[in-house]
Amino acid sequence: MMEFIVLPPKQGNLPSGKNDLLGLGLAERAGLMLKHAGLTEATELGGTADLVLYPGELVGPQKLGAEVASYRQDSGEVTALRPRVEGRPIIVVDRAVRNGLADAVDTPEQAYDLSQDSTIRWVNLRKPSIPVTDRASYRQARRMLLSSLRKRVDGLISRTLNRPLSIAISGVLSKTPLTPNMLSFVTFFTAITASLCMATTNFVVGGLLLHLSSILDGCDGEVARLKYQTSKLGAWLDTVLDDISTVFLALCLGYGLWVHFGGLNGQVLFGLCLVGVMLTLPAYWITYSRLILNGTTDSGGVNFSKSPDASGFRRFLVVYLQPIAKRDGYLLLFMLLCMAGLPWMVAVMYFIGASITALTIITDRSPTDARYGVTGTHKAVVTAEIRTR
Repeated sequence: MMEFIVLPPKQGNLPSGKNDLLGLGLAERAGLMLKHAGLTEATELGGTADLVLYPGELVGPQKLGAEVASYRQDSGEVTALRPRVEGRPIIVVDRAVRNGLADAVDTPEQAYDLSQDSTIRWVNLRKPSIPVTDRASYRQARRMLLSSLRKRVDGLISRTLNRPLSIAISGVLSKTPLTPNMLSFVTFFTAITASLCMATTNFVVGGLLLHLSSILDGCDGEVARLKYQTSKLGAWLDTVLDDISTVFLALCLGYGLWVHFGGLNGQVLFGLCLVGVMLTLPAYWITYSRLILNGTTDSGGVNFSKSPDASGFRRFLVVYLQPIAKRDGYLLLFMLLCMAGLPWMVAVMYFIGASITALTIITDRSPTDARYGVTGTHKAVVTAEIRTR
């Protein structure tokens, strides 16, 4: 168990008004980072747990808090965790000497100075951290926090196109009162508006709005991580609204094509969209069952290519077609087809993609109790990390 006290930031030449970094004050950000890592804020200097004295001006990503929380030291030690650049270190006071320190001083600042003087071990931090004391370090810390929002599970389109744009937008949105859940609904209503445009045969506008919703889809999670507002409810909201908007899009697209082309061609295109939706419903049920069973909310983390004795064709479908099978990939493709005057191709590709995806999921033979990692009896069906958003 560890407790923490965040010291008032030493800001040096930092201009007034720059204490707020991406929607949070420096000391507030430090405290939320440590709480997110499982530490408890101390109410007094004395206590029975190890004590972390954290310089309020030191900014780092979420993983910095986890590194501090994971640090273990010998009894009676005082350790300084040193950032990569010059600045005040993080002081970790062992519980065996904490009360003696509290008896010797009156304030956390005095405790920090005395602890630093008596430090017997210096350890370099592995995770990036920047003491924000001037304009240059403020800009550097901002870039570091925004770049930490990238995710390893991003698809090709998200990684190269959507994520840079959504991160830039999130940097602005983080300074507004909008919550991550509000942003999830903004993305949802953008997608619904795009679908209604499709239903009224405004295919180009609909395609552009679809891609905009794809970009905005990353903002709720990014703002949540920037402001430490992640939650299981928010993550489920993000996943469920995405799936609802996809089904609504298919139905509106089919109807718009029926109105646009009329006759047998329009009916066939509407039928393709309708059948595609019907095929995806049992696939959604299986996927959501896996998500609930494995305690995650990210449907992109469920890997149905790992079932026992999976054929080479099955692995090809999952691995090599993944860039366009992910939401960011197919929404970009849909926009390009609409702009090229080929909205009917969107219906055809949706039907093909929905059929392949549904058959891949429905015919999966992985054990229903498969969890993260290798169990010893079968391969994992879920490869992404457990996350809250």
